[in-house]
This record gives sequence, structure tokens and C-alpha cells, in this order.
Amino acid sequence: MQTTEPDTGVRPEILQVLDAMEDAVILADADMNVRTITPSMERLAGISADDTRGADAARIVADKILPEADGDQRERILSLLQNRTESGGIAVRVPPTAGERWYIFSSRQVLATGDWLVRFRDITRREAAEGEVRRRSDDLAFLSRAATELATMPEEADLFSAIGAYLHELAPGSVVIASAADIQAGTLSPRAFFGIEPFLPDIIEVFGEGLTGLSLEIPPDIRAIMIRGEIEEVKGGLQEIALGQISQEICRKFEDIAGFGAMYCIPFAWKGEIFGSAVILTRREGGEVNFRAVEVFRSLASIALQRSRAEADLRESEKTFRALIEKGSEFIIIVDDQSKIRFASPPIERLDGFLPETLIGKNAFDMIQPEDLPRVEEEVSTLAERPGGSVQFEVRFRGPRGTHVIEAIVTNLLGDPQVRGFVVNAWDITERKRTEEALRRAEREKALILDSTAEMFAYYDTDLKVLWVNRAAAAFIGREPADLVGHRCYEIWHNRTGVCDICPVVIARETRQPQETEI
Repeated sequence: MQTTEPDTGVRPEILQVLDAMEDAVILADADMNVRTITPSMERLAGISADDTRGADAARIVADKILPEADGDQRERILSLLQNRTESGGIAVRVPPTAGERWYIFSSRQVLATGDWLVRFRDITRREAAEGEVRRRSDDLAFLSRAATELATMPEEADLFSAIGAYLHELAPGSVVIASAADIQAGTLSPRAFFGIEPFLPDIIEVFGEGLTGLSLEIPPDIRAIMIRGEIEEVKGGLQEIALGQISQEICRKFEDIAGFGAMYCIPFAWKGEIFGSAVILTRREGGEVNFRAVEVFRSLASIALQRSRAEADLRESEKTFRALIEKGSEFIIIVDDQSKIRFASPPIERLDGFLPETLIGKNAFDMIQPEDLPRVEEEVSTLAERPGGSVQFEVRFRGPRGTHVIEAIVTNLLGDPQVRGFVVNAWDITERKRTEEALRRAEREKALILDSTAEMFAYYDTDLKVLWVNRAAAAFIGREPADLVGHRCYEIWHNRTGVCDICPVVIARETRQPQETEI
């Protein structure tokens, strides 16, 4: 609608300028009575320029623009208009029926004429962009904190409790249940509950107090879904979450009591291995779920659980390596597609004296031993073509205190908007490699000593296969030692196809006493 009525008393050139403005503007006289408004103001206020002419500008703003705005901001703006006071930018939220929008309010008097310009500049897009930046920054801070803390969790029980707590942060107002999987038994057992307190009396009435003692059998189809490692909405409600092992009547009753809405399953799996899962039971009166952060966190939690299980399997046989992990030798870095370090966790300082903040922006490849660099570059280049994929390798790491051997798992999350980089979980295996080298050196020395004697020596496994023979034993039948490895003793010394009737090796194994024989 044009604002060029001849009786407004506004010069045509000024009207032309006002019509071209994108901002919503009221042009008022010295007494704050409306002379005209711009088309944008007509749309914002839902009123025509003709209907506003001569009206009180403060009343138009109060009744047509800010009737549902924040009380403090509304009163502040109206006070400025009623007292005819100039003002700089005041951000105000306007919730019209079409959706919430943000504006910057300002009022200024034109000295030459005494007129007032009351302006509302739409900053909704800017506010949305800034809000998105804040959310992404908050998500990255959350994920960095979670990754660092999960990497140092020593026990699986603590991990599930921490995982549930982190997910509850990302799903405020929801109920979160974290469960551990026992793949050998084929069961899933709840380990941690969050947001369940308001309904605890009803839950105890139905399930008793031993919630963490529940053990649910995992059907093959559910196991296949968990292996895929994808977040899925559970359409069948609590009964599906309970794997069909709790009656539908009980599940529906509890759903009604808690006022549950949509339900989601977050499986924790890595390279086909299942560690557990979590479920988010949203409530109709609860907050939103931050699924972007949940997806990245799922990967971090899966890696943490995989590491925890691997540590448990190796705990007895590799005590030195376990102690190294428990002292925080594992660290995490995030590297962008230009190989620049964007994040480094604090344990890297304990590894080699690097302050994490000093590594930001540096090239990650500069920390690698030059001889290892081509191999690592090739591994990472191949991984870059596999979004979401992972690769594991050993590499020598150069630091102020010398060279360390690092074992790393690198995950390609370049395509994830929350990460946009490679996530590197790494730990120091220098001592383990030194131990292995010492064992190899001892084996070489043993072989050197035994090869230099005229007596014959042979090592067999429990299946009577040759593991090693010295040169004297091989020369006895005119063969090289390597030719005999893998063959059974009775094939070599007696040219038989089966065990000898009285085999001294078998007798020694069974009696654990030395035996003698002639060949």
C-alpha cells in the first residue's frame, strides 16, 4: 500500500524514501501523532497508513506491535515513546501468529522538522544465525568435555552412568535409560536411569526395586538393528523397548502415567561389536532433544565402550599397558580437512608436555616421524573417502621429550556439521613396544646360543608340531631349520603318519617329568 496521500503534509520525496525502506517505520509529528507509516509497518502492525494517520504512535506500538512482547521491554519502549525520548537499539521479541520474530527498536527526532522516526528493524535472520552459532559452539564444547571425560573412565559401570547423564543433558525433560549388552548371554540389562524420579513409586510398584537387575533377551532382529548403530524412533512404545518381555497392558499404563511422547533407541556398537544401548523417552511436556549432538556423542560413547571392553580383556595379560591407560595416557584430537588441529584434550600435556591450547592451528602431520609420514598420509587420504569410517594404526610421534609410539583410532566425521573433522583417539604404547622388542631380542639371543651347540633342540606345541629347531637337529636329517617348522615330530624323526606308541613328548607333557629316548 502506498503512503502518498496528498493531505499528509509530508513532502513527496520523503514519502518516496519511506516507501522504499525495508524497516517498519512510523513517521510522527512533534507530539508523537502518526503522520504516515511505511509498507513494512503496515504489515507488521496489521493496519493501513490511512487508519493510523493522526493516531498516538505509542498506542499503535502498544496495541498493534507489542501486545504480547516481553513485559519489561514493552514498558521500556512505551515509556520512551510517551516521554518522547530518543533511544538507540533495543532488541525485542514479537510473537505474531505467523511465528516469532525479533526486531531492533529505535526512536529519533528529526531536528529540522521536529518529527519523530520510530523504527523496528527486523533482525530475525541475524538472531537465528547467531543462535545457530551459539548452539554449535555449545555443542562442540559439550562434545569436547564428554570426549575428554569418557576417555578417562576406568570402569564400564561408570561409563554407562556417565553416558546416561550426558544424554540426559541433550534431552532435558526426558527419561533416559542406559543399558549394557552381554552378547554371549544375548541379553540387555539396564545400568543407569535419569529423569525417572517423579515416576519411581509407580515403577517400583510394577517392577520392584531391582530395576538394574532386569535382564532382557535380545531377539535376532533387534540385534541386527543395534549392529547398524543408527538412532531409530521406536514406534512400538515401551513394549518394543522392553523387547516384548513386559506385557502391553503394563507398558501402556506406565506410558499414560509418565505422559511419554516419541521414544528413540541409541545403540552403542563399533565395527560390528555391540556394547549396549540407551533409550530416550520424551515427554509431552518435556524439552527438545538435540539430535545433532546425540549422533556425534553416540560415536564417542561407542568408542569409549569399545576401549573399555578391550581394556577388560587385556587387563590380566597387559598390566603395564592398563596402568598406562589409567594414568591418562589416552588423548583425543580433532583435525580438520586441512590437517590443522582444532581441538586437543588435556591428557596430551601429560604425554609429552604439550599444552593443548598451543597445538590449535598446527599441522597434525608435523608431529609424526618423517619415515612414518607417507604411510599415515595414505591411510588418512583413503579414510577421507569413507564418511563415518575408521582406521587403526601405529605411528611414531615426535615431541619435546623424545619419540613415542602411538596407537590411534581415526574416525572420519568430516561430514558431520558438529565436528567437521577427523576424531583421533590415541594412546601411548611405547613401553609395550619396548617390551615386545626385548622379547624378540631375547628370542634371537636364545636361538643364537642354541644354534651354536652340537646338541639337538626342538620346541613342539601341544599338537606335536615343530615350533623351532636348532641347526644341529635339522642337520641330523639333512634339512634346514625353517623346513621343519609346522611338521609333526613323528613325521620328521620316524617317517610315521601317527603318534609313536611310546612317545616321550606325550609322556613328558602328561607327567610333567623329563623323558629320555633314542632315535
